[in-house]
Amino acid sequence: MERVVIEKKLAIYLLSAVILVSTLATAIIWFNSKPIQRDNLLTVGIIASLTPAAIIDHLEMRRKRKIDERIPDFLREMAEKARSGMSFFKALKAASEKEYGPLQVELRRLVNQISWGMNPEEALKRFATRVGTSTSKKVVVFLQEVLKMGMTSAEILGMIGKYIRSLQLMEREKSSELKVHMLTIYITFAAFTFISTILLKSFFQPLYQATSNVGGIIAPIMTPLEAKQIFYHLILVEAVTSGLIIGKISEGRLIAGLKHIILLLAACLLAFNYI
Repeated sequence: MERVVIEKKLAIYLLSAVILVSTLATAIIWFNSKPIQRDNLLTVGIIASLTPAAIIDHLEMRRKRKIDERIPDFLREMAEKARSGMSFFKALKAASEKEYGPLQVELRRLVNQISWGMNPEEALKRFATRVGTSTSKKVVVFLQEVLKMGMTSAEILGMIGKYIRSLQLMEREKSSELKVHMLTIYITFAAFTFISTILLKSFFQPLYQATSNVGGIIAPIMTPLEAKQIFYHLILVEAVTSGLIIGKISEGRLIAGLKHIILLLAACLLAFNYI
């Protein structure tokens, strides 16, 4: 199953690469003499190539967040079962029968592996690898220590659940505080884009027309088209870097910035063609 998921991801990433390469080739071969159309096509190609990877990452992270959110509930239920005198495996099996969303699938797989004879510590380790979150890895370390103790303590399981819940609350508070910084980056990008469009329409175009009317006395430094290209490229670069920074700030991962890059590139495309 894991191999199938990896193969699907690789296929989607390959599709993204094909879209990007074909867009680049089309823009260079057919629109090289039309710089604005070429840049627009390149921007659309980048957006189209990033979208599949951004969707995969978003869905995967949403699944992981749902799993992490239910881990404290699972630990609390397991503690209740242990309080009634059940062994570690029986408490784990009984607690896994409740509904936990995506977490339930992984718990059932964990229980099946142990029931089939796999070492519980190894099964827990594989569980943490499949889920792939820091929360699951912390919980597995704690549960492995409980196994080494040779007893299932309801108090210890309850304390682990409360500790994980407190960490999640701290993460939510941190995310709320970081949203201000994300908003600042978006506002900065919007301000730079707005000022660039105003400069092009209110400064470069009138200046070019004025210098052209004078004749050969004052030669224009650049045409409005060349100025538009320069500003367009600057904002494209800012869209990519700002998106990556937002992803790193909000989720601690650069790849999380793909969806922000897509939004900023789309805003850049609209601003320079319809405003």
